[in-house]
Amino acid sequence: MSDLYFLSETDLIVLREVIDWAKNTRLNPLVPRTRFGQAEPEDDLQSPDVYLAKVATGGLPAMEEAGTAPGDDYDQPGVGACDIYAIDDDELGTGGTPELQPVANLSVTVYNLSCETIEAGRWVTIQRTAFGKWVMTSGQKQARWIEFQVNDGSGFSVSDSSVSVDGVVYHDGYEPATAVTTVYNKEADGTAYLFSGDDDAEGVALYSPKDQKYYIVQMEC
Repeated sequence: MSDLYFLSETDLIVLREVIDWAKNTRLNPLVPRTRFGQAEPEDDLQSPDVYLAKVATGGLPAMEEAGTAPGDDYDQPGVGACDIYAIDDDELGTGGTPELQPVANLSVTVYNLSCETIEAGRWVTIQRTAFGKWVMTSGQKQARWIEFQVNDGSGFSVSDSSVSVDGVVYHDGYEPATAVTTVYNKEADGTAYLFSGDDDAEGVALYSPKDQKYYIVQMEC
């Protein structure tokens, strides 16, 4: 006659705890798990598809924020093409330098969820979502602020919404492909603006990604 095995009181307690835990745990079917519901070791998880890319001709427009209502009122991500690149560092061991090399014939459609337009030729990182779409995760930014000189023989007054400038110096970001020759005055009320200045007066302007304009924030006294 075969030996019989009966669960001890301790075994029953452990079994009840496991059953209770399983009933009250909401499992995520997208994450591989062990038989007890815990995530598998990190090495066994699928790595995210993150790539280096250069924005192709046409640029990567900003997202148009409309809301979450059905139909045409949903937010509309900017859409553009990006060419995939890889870092080539094979020669580092012999005194070489790392280089960004294009991956032949690999271009993807990318969606921009940010409020900033990324111009062609700039570097971004992109990632593939669970639904197979590529989204920009980060990108080079246009200069956040600039120094300038007024380039107008008569200067400008609080009735002027903008003024021509030259001698622009860019800070905290890349210099745009099209040089900045106009800065915009900040509105004070419905009929006037904040700043005025003489020809050759110096000032500082801050970039608005949404408007794609530089607004004056300081002028010399």
